[in-house]
Amino acid sequence: MALSCLWVSAACTVALLLVTLLAWPLVHSEIWQSLALDAWHIGMDRTVLWLLGHPVAALLLTALACALSTAASWGLLRLKPWGLWSFIALLLLTALANFIVTGWLDGVAAPLIHLLGDSPEALRSLQIQRRLFTATMYAASLALALLQGGVAWRLLRPDIRARFH
Repeated sequence: MALSCLWVSAACTVALLLVTLLAWPLVHSEIWQSLALDAWHIGMDRTVLWLLGHPVAALLLTALACALSTAASWGLLRLKPWGLWSFIALLLLTALANFIVTGWLDGVAAPLIHLLGDSPEALRSLQIQRRLFTATMYAASLALALLQGGVAWRLLRPDIRARFH
């Protein structure tokens, strides 16, 4: 498990760094500036405006999170106590983050629906789709939290912790 997490986390870190290099020149392009301005004019959520205004920083922060996951996986693989505890902490933090991101996505989608719904029927349909999407995301977050909690619980067993010195 640790080796798989190490490879996936390392691959994500590298991919995000490459995307950051591609995004850097795009941020200063006219089309990106127009997109950010349009988002401001329609009153998008301030977090969306920040993401549009600072995509390189957002990508670098995400790459940093993946790098921390890579380090935790390496420490777990090498049976280091800090690896065990950091891996468990990341399991629990990402389980919580899934719920937070789901709520954030729903909060961002709610005002957008009023911009996209050009008739009462379309608005109702979009509201139903948003609710289904949000319910699905919360259910997936719960399922992942249960799985991640199970892994954390397993890693905290005395026989497993005894391997880390």
